[in-house]
Amino acid sequence: MTLDRALLFLVRAAVFVVPLVALVQTGEKDWLFGFLPASHFTYVAWRGFLFRIVVEVMVGLWLILAMRDARYRPRFSWLLISCVAFVALVGVADLLGVDPENSVFGDLERMEGWIGLLHLLGFMVVAGTVLDRAAMWAGMAVVFLGVCVVVCADSVVQVVHAMQKQAGEYAGKPFLQPVPESRMGTAYFRIDARIASPVYLAVYLLFHAFLSALVVASARARWLRFGAGALGVCCVVLLFFTGTRVGIAGLLGGGVTALSLAAFIHPSVGARGALKLAASMALAVVALLVTVLLFDPPFLKGVVPARFIGDRIAMDFGERVALWGIAWQGFLAHPLFGWGQENFHWVYDRFFDPALYGRDIAGWYDRPHNVVLGWLVEAGLLAMLAYLSIMAVAFRAIWACDMRLAQKCLLTGALTGYLLFNMAELDNLTSYVLFFSLLAFLHHKTVAGARQGPGVRSAGATALASATVAAALWVGVHELNLRPLRAAIAAKTPVVRGADGAPRLALDEALSGGPLGRIDLRELLAKAPGAIDPALRPVAVSVITRELEAEAEARPEKVRALFYLGRFLGRHGQAARAMARLRWALSRSCSSVSAYPRWVSPTMSVGSVGTGAPSWLTSSSWIAPLKVAPRRNRRWASPTDVGPSRRGLVTATPSACTWLGV
Repeated sequence: MTLDRALLFLVRAAVFVVPLVALVQTGEKDWLFGFLPASHFTYVAWRGFLFRIVVEVMVGLWLILAMRDARYRPRFSWLLISCVAFVALVGVADLLGVDPENSVFGDLERMEGWIGLLHLLGFMVVAGTVLDRAAMWAGMAVVFLGVCVVVCADSVVQVVHAMQKQAGEYAGKPFLQPVPESRMGTAYFRIDARIASPVYLAVYLLFHAFLSALVVASARARWLRFGAGALGVCCVVLLFFTGTRVGIAGLLGGGVTALSLAAFIHPSVGARGALKLAASMALAVVALLVTVLLFDPPFLKGVVPARFIGDRIAMDFGERVALWGIAWQGFLAHPLFGWGQENFHWVYDRFFDPALYGRDIAGWYDRPHNVVLGWLVEAGLLAMLAYLSIMAVAFRAIWACDMRLAQKCLLTGALTGYLLFNMAELDNLTSYVLFFSLLAFLHHKTVAGARQGPGVRSAGATALASATVAAALWVGVHELNLRPLRAAIAAKTPVVRGADGAPRLALDEALSGGPLGRIDLRELLAKAPGAIDPALRPVAVSVITRELEAEAEARPEKVRALFYLGRFLGRHGQAARAMARLRWALSRSCSSVSAYPRWVSPTMSVGSVGTGAPSWLTSSSWIAPLKVAPRRNRRWASPTDVGPSRRGLVTATPSACTWLGV
């Protein structure tokens, strides 16, 4: 029994550690995790790898515990079946997609992929099994809120620094000025705290606003109710400073949903009347806000951030609609199993909409900014239906569980707000952890009281299981986590000092991380030679060229890889090869048109390419007609259909992307 108790303690401790991953960020100035070495995508990579290592250790110990004690084995619930079916269908879609390696392992920028989903499913199963008492889940809520206190404190510091800014372009009222996208970070126009993205912070605060209200409605200790209430108010206020409109819409929609449900279901007639009045007032306020902001009255200028006023909302909504149209076209091309996770850029290349010209700073969108559409285009119809079934079963579980009415209404409001948020934005690890924690709680409430038969406690079986788990953990932790993490760290510092103090290249270490992050690191190293010692630069250019060529050959239809290679070659004196790669990229996709002026013109001039360079190399005037070409008159032209605009036929480049504008 001592071994069982030790295993149970360690597994539960690992579950309680998981919420802490939201605090992870690296850098010398960070007061909490400044001791961690920096890496590329330092927030996402470190956070993702630590989460995966904790989950792998947790699942390994839980497997031994479940073998010995049947009480901690998975129990049947429709919610668990829906989650398993969803992950299985996504796995099939990834294997059948256009780039299975990238789909299964994911990348460093997002740390998702099928491996990421498996870890989230493992976390949900273990948490829903070992946290078997209400006090455990209350403790989990307190841990989440404690982490949120630190995040909110960092957010408040950002707000104060922005307000105290005395000089510079955005001094005075930084939150009320129309700051360009490229300057939002330096202007503090949108706070991001430790989460590293205003959008990610918004959904994090959205969840914790409802969690705080849930603790206020459930806790007995007065100090805990007061503290949770204050934190909830802080989350609501800071949500505004993230500048994430859909996050605010999710909060309002979820709050109105919770109030409306309570108003119509509350057993007390007097309470129902008061709640109906509150819900009606909330709906009226929301309607008034939407109407005023959409009509863009002059008196709001300088009072409300430009992101929340008519023209900017209309422009960004049009961008989302264009992205959703691209995703829909991608779904129609591969309806059953989609294109595979992390492969939306293939869809973006193939079905590019000229309405998006110049809108994406990086040149490519890797998500359709709609989670449901994202699963539809990446994993196909079956997986999308499985995802929606998770939501439907979760709503049903909320109202089937033995909970108080206030708890049911607040949980329904939180899930509704999360769904509204996902209609125009995307998920990330911090929101996934919160969502799967909610699913684990509902799974626990659904199967509470169920028991199974005796376990296997023999010393031989325990030893065999322990050896198997240890071997699997070694492979998982080392090969899937530590190895790519070391590569990401090495890529951040491509030149290191040897034992004799002489500089040496660390490119081999940066490229030895395996399939996870290989594509990211190849692309990121393309920016490295400028910071490398001149004596080592020729070798670095040779190695990086080799890797970028390998990436372009492995994925010849991937326009982004071709552009990285072409830009790199052009910067390092290989203009002819660069032109060949760029021409090939421009012949493959219309999305090249959007990226071309920003990626090529600043680094390649007519003089660097030669006197025979075409005029369109350094001019973006040929792109202008694309921005006004109607979608309904769009068509693909032959790669040989080259020439200037004639009779309404607009040919942007010597490429396969031609638009009929009549």
